[in-house]
Amino acid sequence: MELSNIIALVALILSVINFALFIFVRSKKISMDIVVYENHKFSDYYWNCFGIMVQNNSQLPISITRLIIENCDYVKCEIDKQKLKEVTTRTGDVIKNNEITYSVQLPLNISGLDSRFEYFIFKTNDFIKYDNLKIIIYTSRGQLKQMVSFNENIPKLINR
Repeated sequence: MELSNIIALVALILSVINFALFIFVRSKKISMDIVVYENHKFSDYYWNCFGIMVQNNSQLPISITRLIIENCDYVKCEIDKQKLKEVTTRTGDVIKNNEITYSVQLPLNISGLDSRFEYFIFKTNDFIKYDNLKIIIYTSRGQLKQMVSFNENIPKLINR
């Protein structure tokens, strides 16, 4: 075998390995776990809030642009930030701490190999059935479907 053929074969093998690594690194690897939830019935809709830990398991940053719950007539996540709760600590008339919790404002940007905890709000015509939630995640690198497990032992966001 000539030296030029060996060099060409090595270059081909390196190109194939480089392409495979490129595809592997660019893949969408997101995992989601529900940490807390809350739901309420209003006069004309149901309000469902999920506190979700979102993990980007790929090396490249990713932006989540939209979430849709598939098994609930394709309900979209609210895009704009909403105030969820406010806790104020006082000593007499002096405010010591004022903590306000908001829902996420999309798009949600997550660095490579990073995670974020955010609150996602869905307004529906009925309460969301929590068993076998199928969420369609729209990202800056395409869409994917994710099964999100829900456990009855997950605490509620607002204790009443």
